[in-house]
Amino acid sequence: MDTLGAVAEVALPGLGGALVAVLKSIRELCGRMSELQGICRKLEQRLSAILKVLCEMAQEKTLPPDAPLQQFQALTDECRIFFQAHAQEKWLKRVVSSHKTLEQIEEFHERIDRLMEQLSLSALQGTMDWRKDWRNDIAKYTNQVSAIVAQLDHMGENLDDIRAKLDVLALIRYDVDKLGTQLLEGQSKMLRQLYWVILQSVEPNNKSLARVPTWYIPERDVQINATPFAEGSFATVHMGTVDLGTSVVVKRFKLLTQVPAEVVIENFFRECDIWYRLNHLHILRMYYGCPYSSQPFIVAEHAPNKDLSAYVRTHPDATWRLLWQAALGLHYLHSKRIVHGDLKCNNILVGADGNAKIADFGFSFERAQSSARMSKKEQTEACRWKAPECLSGKNPRFQSDVFSLGMCIVEAVTGQVPWGSGADSVIELALVRGELPPQVAELTPAVRCLVTEMCALDPTKRLPLADAVKRLEKLAKQATQQASLPCAQCWSLPAIQGSKFCAECEDQNTERIEALIQRVENHGIVDDEHLDEVSTALEAAAASSLGMKSEHLKLVSTVVKTLDPNGMAIEAP
Repeated sequence: MDTLGAVAEVALPGLGGALVAVLKSIRELCGRMSELQGICRKLEQRLSAILKVLCEMAQEKTLPPDAPLQQFQALTDECRIFFQAHAQEKWLKRVVSSHKTLEQIEEFHERIDRLMEQLSLSALQGTMDWRKDWRNDIAKYTNQVSAIVAQLDHMGENLDDIRAKLDVLALIRYDVDKLGTQLLEGQSKMLRQLYWVILQSVEPNNKSLARVPTWYIPERDVQINATPFAEGSFATVHMGTVDLGTSVVVKRFKLLTQVPAEVVIENFFRECDIWYRLNHLHILRMYYGCPYSSQPFIVAEHAPNKDLSAYVRTHPDATWRLLWQAALGLHYLHSKRIVHGDLKCNNILVGADGNAKIADFGFSFERAQSSARMSKKEQTEACRWKAPECLSGKNPRFQSDVFSLGMCIVEAVTGQVPWGSGADSVIELALVRGELPPQVAELTPAVRCLVTEMCALDPTKRLPLADAVKRLEKLAKQATQQASLPCAQCWSLPAIQGSKFCAECEDQNTERIEALIQRVENHGIVDDEHLDEVSTALEAAAASSLGMKSEHLKLVSTVVKTLDPNGMAIEAP
């Protein structure tokens, strides 16, 4: 290899030396995997043979200018990364996943074949015959491992703890049950044999945890971005892919060492079983979970449009629709006897379809750990959405979620966190007194009334969630209608739906005409203070009536009839 290195650097400047270093690394990694060394070495030998011929062609100036050298380098890099990850696993874990390893090695061989065809490397025709020994090599490997397993009565004693044992057991069950006849000859028998050997080392009271639920997925089958895009006291959140490239979000939990693994796994099972069965448009979908990893994780639907508070900053017209949808999702959770317990706008996500999705609910084991991990600052900041009865550490109730939803309304509508930057001790004292955030004063009377009823100090006197859903639905429908209202001065429609600013006359008076028309419809009167303003708007409307929409004409007609019952109303065409 050293001789090849010197030649490669000269023949392929800037590339040859790097390729030699990668191949040397692959060779060393193969030596660390005793059970697969022979199979892995054959792959490395093929790569080395190709590099040698490429160097010879370069020296003889017969190397085609379009030779796929970058493809060859990418392939060698992929092989090194793959073997490096595999070599770091313990022997037992490598054996259990050997069918996946062999599948990947076979794919590498096939890619080498295609490269050789592109390069027309007839001199290496012998290296194309790897398939003739492939099945024999696999059979030899399987027999070797089976013989080792048969001689070991307590294979599980080589695993660190109950989590590691259950991880291997689940992996075996998953592969045998899912792949079945797809496993290579002898592998299924070997894996079953290995399963029962390891199961013997599991304490009888923990054997019930050795199961594979419908939602289970091995960690090896999820491609997780190493860098989290969000991190809290008890979890990190990563982008990832599953099932041939589907984008997902992966939430990895940080575990407290003093909490027994058996307790965490049992709770994880119970709560994932609940979440996986939930099926609602406004609940974030759970796809998979893995309770046995050193960091248990959940694979969930990716909601690319951020959370509700961030989304409504650029889509204000969607505010009430999303709040209504969040209430529908919460109502569904309650119908399944699930308390969210941590509802706030950043736990209401907006999916690719533009719909609200409630997330981060129900994990009591997560909340139990978070209280131990969270800093004082993090714990007190949460009080801005918490119901008063939860401030003393009591478990949240259904009515507590109603209170938190009320705070979400305040946050989404005002664009400010409830209570703002107020001192936490002052906020907690105000909450137990039944006071509401100062931002509530900025709300319209109808919304202020809704929030006040949802956030009553006495949980039993809070507005029932079903009633809150109905009132939010009404507000959402009103917002949709008002988004189409014209300017009060020039009667042109806003350029942006929901905008209060008129791009035509550069006035910000759409909000006034909304309020005036609402007052007329509700009470049948226009006070003297606004009479001139309404009249001006009506004159502008009449002047441009041919271009007005019928629903606008209907609203104008309502005002005209009120101002002058005997006058001629503007009729819709």
